[in-house]
Amino acid sequence: MPPKPRWGIVGPGEIAHVFARALAKYNLGAVAAVYGRRPGRREAFCREFGGRPADSLDGLLQPGEVDVIYVASPHPAHAEAVEGALERGIAVLCEKPMTVAPAETSRLIDLAQRQSTLLVEGWMYRFHPQIEALATFLKDRTIGEVHQVVASFGVSCAGHLPERILAPALGGGSILDIGGYPVSAALFVDRMLGGDGGVTHLDVSSEVRSDRDVELDSEAEIRFDSGLRARLQCSFHRDLGFGLRIDGTEGVLVLPSVFLPEGRRDGRQGAIDVIRPDGSCVRTPVSADMCCFGMQAQAVGRALESKRLAMEYPKVDHQESRALAHLLDVWKSTPLSA
Repeated sequence: MPPKPRWGIVGPGEIAHVFARALAKYNLGAVAAVYGRRPGRREAFCREFGGRPADSLDGLLQPGEVDVIYVASPHPAHAEAVEGALERGIAVLCEKPMTVAPAETSRLIDLAQRQSTLLVEGWMYRFHPQIEALATFLKDRTIGEVHQVVASFGVSCAGHLPERILAPALGGGSILDIGGYPVSAALFVDRMLGGDGGVTHLDVSSEVRSDRDVELDSEAEIRFDSGLRARLQCSFHRDLGFGLRIDGTEGVLVLPSVFLPEGRRDGRQGAIDVIRPDGSCVRTPVSADMCCFGMQAQAVGRALESKRLAMEYPKVDHQESRALAHLLDVWKSTPLSA
């Protein structure tokens, strides 16, 4: 592999712009080709970031020209791009969620393993060093026996949502778009406690649905097989923040901005608070030299060089991608409790 990957971009929308800016800022590879449904958009993307506009997915997926693709199209379109790349031996970084169905996610992971080709689900926050620090706190039993997780991702923006979030056919709703953040945090803690992501019970305790019948605000209570309890919230109606709280017998761990830890223009920075039962608090700042998208691209480049097929835990690996897909599907398909 070349020292810096040649990237193909599928879906040159807002998130792809963020990703491409990180590639350029940190010199983590070059944009080689871009495909999107709208010719004007892909051509404008190439003018800004380089590369050639491709008029089809097949035209983008050229081994020897593209080393890895970044898939940032609407959720239901992910599978086609991921499958096409893997069949050609081209590595994939796919925005979350990988697909809108657990069976489809598992099928793509199985294909990547058969093809011996790297496949990464893009949960960018897991590349920040505060996650490694959190793993150490949990291994060291800093707050004793852990029994509960509370995780939230919520922004009040219901009046300004794009079509893909409002449309059921595009995988709309808050659960698939942002609910995976709190789900993945709960799965992370469950695995640190020796769990395998198995769920004993899930209850949707509150929900707000749009006039097109997609959920825009949902709250779930989960009990894992390990005994861990979780309260998960995702919302486009409420400013819930981006935090994680882990309750233990000897205190509480709080990551105030776990899912967006490097938003320094808004005063956010990675940190872990240890709060004792007497109310005392010790904060451990955890900063990074680049944004989460940059750290993610850097990790993918290193995985390509070492010929790995997946990220290594505590980043989201294939085992967690399968568990995530299943739990998101259960949450989305469970009706609101009476």
